[in-house]
Amino acid sequence: MNKPDRDKCVLDILDEYFSENLTAGEKMGERFDYLFRQLGLIVCEVVDRLVAEFTNSDFVPAAFELSIDTDGEVGTYDISLPDGGMLKLKGSVDRVDVAQQNGTTYVRVIDYKSSGKKFDLSEVFGGLNMQMLIYLFAIWKNGFRDYENIVPAGILYMPVNAPFVGTERDEDEVEIEKKKLKNAKMNGMVLDDSRVIYMMDNSGKGLFVPASIKKDGGCSGTLISLKQMDLLMKRCEKILAQMAVD
Repeated sequence: MNKPDRDKCVLDILDEYFSENLTAGEKMGERFDYLFRQLGLIVCEVVDRLVAEFTNSDFVPAAFELSIDTDGEVGTYDISLPDGGMLKLKGSVDRVDVAQQNGTTYVRVIDYKSSGKKFDLSEVFGGLNMQMLIYLFAIWKNGFRDYENIVPAGILYMPVNAPFVGTERDEDEVEIEKKKLKNAKMNGMVLDDSRVIYMMDNSGKGLFVPASIKKDGGCSGTLISLKQMDLLMKRCEKILAQMAVD
């Protein structure tokens, strides 16, 4: 779809949602109409960023609002407790993306944030903001549909707001869009593997994810090796088990 058609589709969906859920036919006022329309324009910008990202990525969305539960598409994340009990963690993942290569399925979990959430590994060690990691570990541990050889590729927070950028008078529209993409780049943690980074961003420049490929073939950014990921999972399980018994 071209942008005008996409924008029309987005605004039509919002109008339908508005009429079915936010009003019983009464007028909401000019101010509300204006704010709702501005929200629509922001959603259009977010969709534009998604289109730009997936045009340059081998990852594709595989699930939305993925249920992690006893009767969910992915089972609960179970942690054995010292007293013989069992901690069962459940939740819902905003989006799960996959990319397949040579018989391996790389999986990343995405969380939409309007508040500009930043990932901080030190908070995890303090027992905070573990939600995204728990989701990723649950998929890694329990499996997901019929995907084989699942490898965790990372956790990412995607901003769903309109980024503000500084521009010069009469600045080229293409340059403005580049600035918007830079200010709206996802943050989080990515597997320290050049193949995975390239699959997330075919330019290798880190336009969409907090990782890039250097000229010498090395990787830079917020990275974690698979061995470190396994150690982090064990550390998180220990923290969660202690929280449960306390």
